[in-house]
Amino acid sequence: MGYTDYEQEEYVEETEPGIETIKSILTEAMMDSDPNLIDDLLSEAVRIQETSLKDELTVKGGKYAGTFSLTFDGSPTGNTLRLLSILKKYKKNCGFYLDPFNIDKKTIPIVTEILKNGHTIGLSITHDMPFTEVTMHEARSRIKACVDKYMEVIGVMPGSARLPRQGYYSDDIEYCLELGVTVCEPNYDVMDYNDPHFLDTLSRSLAANMIEPTTDCMVLVMRDKYSYTLDSIDGLIELLKVFGLRHADYNVNTGLKSAAPSNPSDLRKSSTANRREELLSMNADPEESSAQKIVDTIENNARMSSTAKGDVSKKSSISDSVSKLIKTSGGNVMIKVGCVGGVLLIVAFFI
Repeated sequence: MGYTDYEQEEYVEETEPGIETIKSILTEAMMDSDPNLIDDLLSEAVRIQETSLKDELTVKGGKYAGTFSLTFDGSPTGNTLRLLSILKKYKKNCGFYLDPFNIDKKTIPIVTEILKNGHTIGLSITHDMPFTEVTMHEARSRIKACVDKYMEVIGVMPGSARLPRQGYYSDDIEYCLELGVTVCEPNYDVMDYNDPHFLDTLSRSLAANMIEPTTDCMVLVMRDKYSYTLDSIDGLIELLKVFGLRHADYNVNTGLKSAAPSNPSDLRKSSTANRREELLSMNADPEESSAQKIVDTIENNARMSSTAKGDVSKKSSISDSVSKLIKTSGGNVMIKVGCVGGVLLIVAFFI
């Protein structure tokens, strides 16, 4: 998936071998060399192109060097309120990516509490299988189901979403953008789902200079459903500060908001209005209409946002490349594959 059609033209000066000679040598290279060489080269070319496209289409990591921001996937859970209590003293905006199928009348108050504490919410798109192992139709159906469920229980289009960590294609990102949802990616997963001692793992990475505090920007992702993750929050923040990183607001670091821009033609007004009324009734505060302020903030974010696609920088340089040397009777041929602006380039030349 994500393949780009292209046409390749060869311009050969009079002093160079003729086109037929080049074609003959390339044919020999493909026929007589390692039978897996060309397949490996093409597979790597597709990987390069796919990586380039995904980088162009997503908001990845943060903007400011020397900083870190925290995000949490799969909320709300039974631990979310405790997590909010832990985070409160730091007075920093964090990102909470919500599984809409975990949200009901009992857990909506947790969502409003996330917002009352000044954090950003978004959509966590999950599936039983990686999107790289299912059909495009199945992946898109799941994305649409998650967006629809989020709209049903929250009442606004999510300002950003995360696709399954197990894998997805650039086509899946493009479909999210068609729906009006920005796709974002963290650039450091603590992998707490598989590593209860992730703090030690991170400490070793920092000690080995795998992370450069003066130039890198870390957007970390964790899961608050694990109690040991919550137990490690204070230590994590202290560790990153000791290594020279500054704690930054997630929304400032990424430019992401809790709500996508409102589009009257796309929003189902009746469902949205009903959910907002329910949200207010379940969170009525006699001293202060805090829930109303939350809804007003979401609506204001929607009006202030200029685009649903976020701050996505386009890359025009060659993001990555791979080269293979093939020996033939006519000489050595170097085949180089790169990707420029999402367009796959394959160049062959004599050396």
